[in-house]
Amino acid sequence: MENENYKEVNLADLHNGAAIELFALEWDRVMDNILDENVSRDSVRELHLKVKLKPVCKDGRVQYVQTLVECKSKIASNKGIGGVIYPVLKGKKVIALENNFSEQDMFPEEKKIKEVKNG
Repeated sequence: MENENYKEVNLADLHNGAAIELFALEWDRVMDNILDENVSRDSVRELHLKVKLKPVCKDGRVQYVQTLVECKSKIASNKGIGGVIYPVLKGKKVIALENNFSEQDMFPEEKKIKEVKNG
């Protein structure tokens, strides 16, 4: 097919640069994840650029090819945060209580002021 409206396909020009743009967006996401304090620093990340091609045929001949450009990544998950809860009965309902003694009050002065006002 010779036509001046058509141009030869390469990765940089495929769908007006969609592959490059999708890669750049996903790359930024992976880079942000690498420096995220809430995830494991040494986890392996992956970035996958995929181009799907589906020939469309008529009378046994390829008429054209549908394409789809995808870019996906596998990044490190957030670190889990563990703790302890205590199941207790409150009336007829089981509830959970947590005693986080390592957590400090952010505003201890305000608590003292409230206690004085109420006391």
